Amino acid sequence: MKTRILLVLILILFGGLAFAQTVPTCNGFDTTGTIPMYFATPTATGTTLCTDYFGKGNYANSPLPAGPIDITATGFTIGDGGSGYTAPVVTIADALGTPTNGIPATAASCTATASAGVITAISCGSGGTGYLAPMVNITDPTGSGAFILAKVSAAGPLVGGIRKFVDAMPDLKGAIAVPDAVTFPGSDYYEIQLVETKWQAHTDLPPTTVRGYIQAPTGTSACPNPAPATLNYLGPVIVAAKNRPVRVKFTNCLPTGAAGRLFIPMDATYMGAGNGPDGTPYTENRATLHLHGGNTPWISDGTPHQWTVPAGEVTNFKKGVSTQNVPDMFFSNGTVVPQCSATVTSNCSGGTVAQLPVSATNDPGDGSMTFYWTNQQGGRLMF
Repeated sequence: MKTRILLVLILILFGGLAFAQTVPTCNGFDTTGTIPMYFATPTATGTTLCTDYFGKGNYANSPLPAGPIDITATGFTIGDGGSGYTAPVVTIADALGTPTNGIPATAASCTATASAGVITAISCGSGGTGYLAPMVNITDPTGSGAFILAKVSAAGPLVGGIRKFVDAMPDLKGAIAVPDAVTFPGSDYYEIQLVETKWQAHTDLPPTTVRGYIQAPTGTSACPNPAPATLNYLGPVIVAAKNRPVRVKFTNCLPTGAAGRLFIPMDATYMGAGNGPDGTPYTENRATLHLHGGNTPWISDGTPHQWTVPAGEVTNFKKGVSTQNVPDMFFSNGTVVPQCSATVTSNCSGGTVAQLPVSATNDPGDGSMTFYWTNQQGGRLMF
């Protein structure tokens, strides 16, 4: 049985890490336990003016959005209507304990309908404001046992935070790359490009600028123009088999010039960042691939000195000083040359010199690199 290996491409960008920030990092929460705050000492008064490490609001710890409850027909779910109700009084509180006894400053105004002592419906004249996690309480001189769920209105208006559990998890099956098993017999071949585009991490957040990978068809010699509007999450995912090599032509399609500057703070003091050997600065749009945990030849390791800038970048350093091409992968004007086989006998590599195209070289061209991964390791999810 063949062992399957998942190779997930992780973006390697060379430049550095974040600078120190001037706004303190959140280290606690307010009294409701929902709003991140910073406390200088355990007894100090907290402040909401705090950020994550990169100086941005930490949406992972964001408070829930506050708003009115949903008073439409689908706003309430009656799990149990209880019994014995004669004069039910409805109060919509909040499970997270906002202002007074869990009641927001503007409470919802709702009534219950009982039939034969069982709660059958909730209707409201107003949804109130400021609800995070609405909770239905019903009091009655004789009845008990009702269990009813309410929810915050998605129509809002909502204030603060982001909603939880509203976006489906990305489906990795849609990100699986398609192997080319013909161009290099005995290997799976892929052409992977790095682009800059937008990704919307959550419905309540605007799209943010990201850098990520796409698969290009075999024989692609140019970058997409314009870049795709979005990406597959974590894509492309390469499904590999143990002892069956994977070959990759990687092309850096990031913007050039000023547009190629990385859009997060950088620390240029790390190895491979900052200035090159002649004292001039490296660009911030250099990139490579690296397979963590792979039994990989050193020329395909993707070290801090193995990288390429995009084609057309004006710099003294087009590629890293340790960058080496896979010796048996040939290209003609940036287009891959297939290896010779029983069915491919001309304009191919690996046979005689006469079979190679005149312009063939193992250099894939400016902005591109080649990689050879043996997959001579155990099956696992690898990045």
